[in-house]
Amino acid sequence: MATQRTRSAGAWLSRAFTRASFASARGALGTAGALGRFLPRARPARHGVRVDRDVRYVLGASREQWLDLYWPKRPGPARAWMLYVHGGGFRMLSKDSDWIPSLVFARRGLAVANVNYRLAPAHPFPAALEDCARALCWLVARAPALGLSLNRLVLAGESAGANLAASLALACCYRRPEPWAQEVWELGLRPRALMLYYGFLQVSRPERFREREPHARAAAPPDAPAWARLAARLRCPRPAKAVVQSHIEQISAGYLPADLDLTPSMLELADPVVLLEQGTRPERSLPACFAAVGTKDPLLSDTRRLSRAYERLGALCEARFYADQIHGFNVLLWTDAAKQCWKDSYAFLGRHVLG
Repeated sequence: MATQRTRSAGAWLSRAFTRASFASARGALGTAGALGRFLPRARPARHGVRVDRDVRYVLGASREQWLDLYWPKRPGPARAWMLYVHGGGFRMLSKDSDWIPSLVFARRGLAVANVNYRLAPAHPFPAALEDCARALCWLVARAPALGLSLNRLVLAGESAGANLAASLALACCYRRPEPWAQEVWELGLRPRALMLYYGFLQVSRPERFREREPHARAAAPPDAPAWARLAARLRCPRPAKAVVQSHIEQISAGYLPADLDLTPSMLELADPVVLLEQGTRPERSLPACFAAVGTKDPLLSDTRRLSRAYERLGALCEARFYADQIHGFNVLLWTDAAKQCWKDSYAFLGRHVLG
């Protein structure tokens, strides 16, 4: 009975730890980020940045269709600009929680539009993509007045936001049948760069993560002390893997509910990496891509697939893999890995946008 209780406690603690570190990590970071906006060092003016908050890109819209505009005091050449899409599994967070990348990029000289969008499950696919497209069209229509260069557009996002940014880039480069995608195509844009951080690039088929073989770990001997057996169970990846899998399946079910009855063609912009893997050449050349992910991120394989698909299409993808880093690592600005990731991001922008 004691052994059973120990195993149950170990499994519960493992699941709880994993849920806190992955399923709730973005939420915790988002809450911290929203509060962090009020810290003195986070004030945009201290970094030479001005922010126009809560701009409606859809007339009469709720907060889900607002954006913030970050204006650098010293803009980059010909007013390079970025449309940035927040993460959160398509169902949580906002521009107010994911403000750090916008401020960081604005400090480097880009004007940044940090976009809210309608969230699942109340608004499943393609609502979020439609909103990102509306925001892009709104910005392009006002580009002359805002001083934005249509030749220096960067699309960027993290996690679910990376999915949306990638799909928006594909709508710029491939002629698509969806009405909102047709509007994007007719803008005539070819983004200069695409920046994707630990992207969730195939939302359908979440069961694919179950197909991976778990890493084996040695179990504690049966005669080991109870604390040693508990520690061995906490190091075992199987309970943790189950929690991660469950979380990914919840995200998929919220964004792509079964009653949507989508055809494979309709799914292509929910799964941008799958569209690229088909190998169809785009009518407009793909933007140079920077893709960053930690090697302990459950979504690691999506970035690897993106890099290979880009290479097969003869396009440039700088994929960076950061050792032992988890999902969302780059917003932990004080860590060495985050500093290196931002350094790599700046270098990429310098070569392809700001140079």
